[in-house]
Amino acid sequence: MASDSTIRQLDDLVKCRLVDGERIVSTDISRLTAPGENYGSVMLRNEYKFYAVICPTLDQFLKKNGVPSGADFLAPFINGRLNLDGSNKVDSDAVILMENLRTAGYSTGKKSLGLDLEHSKVVLTALAKFHAAGMGLKAKQPEVFEKNLRPYFYTFHPDAGLIFTMRLTFLHALKSNGFSENEIQKSLTLLTETLKKLTLVMLGVLTNNNLIKYDNGKPSHCVIVDFQVFDYATPLNDVTFFLFTSVQKEFFENNLDDLFQYYYDRLIAELRLLGVDTTPYTSQSYQKEIATAVKYYEYFHILWMSLPLMHEDFKSVEDIDKDEMDQAIELSENHVNKIVEITRLCLNRNWI
Repeated sequence: MASDSTIRQLDDLVKCRLVDGERIVSTDISRLTAPGENYGSVMLRNEYKFYAVICPTLDQFLKKNGVPSGADFLAPFINGRLNLDGSNKVDSDAVILMENLRTAGYSTGKKSLGLDLEHSKVVLTALAKFHAAGMGLKAKQPEVFEKNLRPYFYTFHPDAGLIFTMRLTFLHALKSNGFSENEIQKSLTLLTETLKKLTLVMLGVLTNNNLIKYDNGKPSHCVIVDFQVFDYATPLNDVTFFLFTSVQKEFFENNLDDLFQYYYDRLIAELRLLGVDTTPYTSQSYQKEIATAVKYYEYFHILWMSLPLMHEDFKSVEDIDKDEMDQAIELSENHVNKIVEITRLCLNRNWI
């Protein structure tokens, strides 16, 4: 949240990376994201705690348990602060200083286009490592999990007005596209059930939240970024959200089951590498958990997040005019088609 033109006491933040005799000669500061692409001070505090506390905890755990590369699926953190007075408040001097992975050859995909099969598998591999790290830490060092992870979990509760507006918008889209009253009732009934609490999840794995590196022109490694919201839940929250929002239509329609299976195989492999008992995580229980995650949270989550993904006037759901929350939002034809496609698939598979 530091000013666009200056970061005060920058020397103090980077001195951990400087050797004797080195100093900052000049700086060039510009916005990496557009205004509105984050949720403000609460989320900045969350993200700072993630990189300052959780990231090194996972990295150390992995390196001590047979994974020399550590938490290489997370962006390297240099330093950070919430303010200059050492308190827990977030002010205009807050900074999260990360390595610029673009200089190492990483780039993001375009959220409007989505990812092909190869890129999707690279992201799923990173997600499997991320989720396995949290599950492994909980299983093998539960006291560290309780001390360094649990206090920072954050459950995001959307505004009641936002939920009303989204339901109204989706209701209009479904009614206009041949869905029966029974199907609409199934789709828009908000259900509540406690999902399995298995690991650390980020609850927003989008195309542009994944930095991908290439070897010989092919995607080879993924770093996950943007941990403004993270919680303790089932990994299927992240996996279903990613597959439904970020995979290109062709591969979503033809390879969805293969991609779910690919992630499962990678997760089990990573857990075994860490010495975690995988007996409880059968293929049958995994398939059941997919349906549960979609039905009780991710279907509606995916639909409401489709707004900033597919509506050019919105950077986030926070951009909805509070004075217009009593009316449906006008959607593009592509956006309506996406809602119809997702809803029909979920109904056909009895996921909602």
